[in-house]
Amino acid sequence: MGHAFVSDLRRWDIVSGLCQSIDARTYVEIGCKAGETTGRVLAECPQLSAIAIDPWCEQPKPGSFVTRLLPIGQSGMGATVEEVSKIPEDPTRETYADWDFRKIEAEFWKNVGDNSERCQQVRTTSAECAGDVPSREVYDVVFIDALHDYTSVKEDIALWWPLVREGGYLCGHDANHRWPGVMRAVAEHFNLMDVCLGPDSMWWVQKPVAGRAAV
Repeated sequence: MGHAFVSDLRRWDIVSGLCQSIDARTYVEIGCKAGETTGRVLAECPQLSAIAIDPWCEQPKPGSFVTRLLPIGQSGMGATVEEVSKIPEDPTRETYADWDFRKIEAEFWKNVGDNSERCQQVRTTSAECAGDVPSREVYDVVFIDALHDYTSVKEDIALWWPLVREGGYLCGHDANHRWPGVMRAVAEHFNLMDVCLGPDSMWWVQKPVAGRAAV
């Protein structure tokens, strides 16, 4: 488990295949960087509309305090509420302090290319975006490839799994020994019998349809 497969397939091939297998029309990508996956998935799936979520800026350091929105239901109050929380001390949490985000964002749109009309850019964090999604709205495929520390991945799974439609997929990248927090978070949230692993350190889970087992 968490082993890097030897294959020519890359993450965008897996994501595109998942989208095509259920004739997906809505796709959310969390953590897009330069848009290599976003652009290739849109090119392979012409029926797809994508929401690309990434703050495209340096992230707060572990130990600092952040303000975020809790989604409806998770707050227990029937409405979104603000929460101030301290980022857990975790040496594996990335801050991307050395990244040139202006250059990266320009590269993102270059990779999206002629499919930009089918791509909605959301310059915010995963938690903030999930908090803005109406409780009735769900998506066909959600791909998590943002912060790779255990706490962040665990939060992303908890936030976005409820927003995947029945029969849809939640998937993610970097299920390997370099990022042990990724598979720890996946293993804690799902029955491992329902988790698929594939090339390029990909993992995915299909949400069961009521009355039918997951494939």
